[in-house]
Amino acid sequence: MSGKIIVSLVIALIALFANAWLPYQTFTSLSYHSDAQEHAIQSLDALDILLLHTVELENHKRGYIITGDESYRQRYADTVLTQRMAFTSLQNLVEKTDKQRLMLLSKLEHTMDRQAIISQETMARRRDQGLHASALLMQGDESKRLMQSVVTETRHYRELEMENLRQLRNLDGMNIHKAKMLLIGLTVSDILLFGFVFWYMSATLRANRSINSLLTKNSEQLEHALVNAKVMTKELQASHDALMLSEEQFRKSFTTAAIGMALVGPDGSWLKVNEALCKMLGMNEAYLLSRTFQHITHPDDLELDLELLTSLINGERDHYRMDKRYFHHDGHIIWVTLSVSIVRDAQQRPVHFVSQIEDITDRKQHQEEMERMAFFDPLTSLPNRRLIMDRLDQAVLRAERYQQTIALMFIDIDHFKWINDTYGHDIGDELLQYVGDTVNKSIRRTDTLGRQGGYEFVLILGEIDHPDTALRIASNIHQSFNTLVHLHDQSLQITLSLGIAIRNPVDNLNSQNLMKQADIALYEVKAAGRNGYKLYQASMATRPAQTK
Repeated sequence: MSGKIIVSLVIALIALFANAWLPYQTFTSLSYHSDAQEHAIQSLDALDILLLHTVELENHKRGYIITGDESYRQRYADTVLTQRMAFTSLQNLVEKTDKQRLMLLSKLEHTMDRQAIISQETMARRRDQGLHASALLMQGDESKRLMQSVVTETRHYRELEMENLRQLRNLDGMNIHKAKMLLIGLTVSDILLFGFVFWYMSATLRANRSINSLLTKNSEQLEHALVNAKVMTKELQASHDALMLSEEQFRKSFTTAAIGMALVGPDGSWLKVNEALCKMLGMNEAYLLSRTFQHITHPDDLELDLELLTSLINGERDHYRMDKRYFHHDGHIIWVTLSVSIVRDAQQRPVHFVSQIEDITDRKQHQEEMERMAFFDPLTSLPNRRLIMDRLDQAVLRAERYQQTIALMFIDIDHFKWINDTYGHDIGDELLQYVGDTVNKSIRRTDTLGRQGGYEFVLILGEIDHPDTALRIASNIHQSFNTLVHLHDQSLQITLSLGIAIRNPVDNLNSQNLMKQADIALYEVKAAGRNGYKLYQASMATRPAQTK
């Protein structure tokens, strides 16, 4: 409130200054006009003297011409000097910026100079030549004319000064009237201003008293608030200390963690990495921080990783976990389990991601080895009976859904038991591998070849156009064994027996029925002397069952 009082006092001082300055400016203007009137009056006096001396000069000149008395000539010279002094006074009263008056004075001076020259010449001829006065007076017409011009121009200038004097007097009257009105207005404004200042200061003082009373009443509440603020300050300090401890613990955990840890920016750039991650990837920290996680992620895993990351940014989940592959610095692939959470700012904008990365390459390799042992034949690396049955079931379901034709083929190595007993198990094992590799070269990439056990192989032909397609593939397989097979130091003639079963869209065969038909067709080949292939016919089902 004291500030408002000071403002009110400043406004009052400004008003006082205005009350003093505006009248001062008004009366200064009046004084200026008074000085201008004084100059105009002095100019009129100088002009009157100039007119009087101009007429006297003409009279002195005529008196000298008529009488030849030298006293007239002397008075003429004295009057010229007085006339010049009056003219000089008139020039001093005219400002340099008043071009109209300066021009009139210049013209008047020129006319006076010309008249003086002619008058001097006329009086000189009267003195030196003794000319008659009447003749000289007749010759002095030009001097008289010039004298009349001086008189005329002087009167013209005098009329100009008289008009200026009248305007100045009229202006003084108007300024005096305005000054009176201004003083009245300022007096009224002072009264109103001081009344406002008095009211404002009174209201301010009343408000100050109210505020002081309110402050007094609230002093206890303020003290209580200060006590609460101290308590809150202690709590905040304790919270800050706990936060600093938590950050220190996180920093130590981050640095010394046995698994890889990283802070990743929203654009995928590595912001901070620990030593475990650098060792895992075979990269130093500077190199890794100059890359993004996209650079070292296997292309087949990148799309899913980015999709999960986008859902994390959009708030659809608070974390995600996935198995993925990274490229090691030397080029080989490592498997990792990646766990990612997000850190946001106060406005819920993503700041960075916290990634925990565990190397599971050994676990993956062990898992793949276990899967391979469970579903693949260890000798030929072909799918075993379990995987063959699963793929056959899938092929039957797909054929039923999309109305496709598929084929199943049983393949036996003729006289395998005799070869195995005669040449040894090493030759037998190598022969099984050779047959698997050779048959694989004769089939399509979409087909599945597996080892069912012993010397029996199973071939699934998915989506064939016609049964002839299965017969053509069987013929290609059969012909690929027309030449001798060289195993170690032995040369063997190998033949195969193939039984084929077809499932058409109109059939309702399941996997078991399809395998039974392929087995019956294989039996027919062996019954006919082996070394051939046959397609299952319905008539084969009526023949008596025999062992292979």
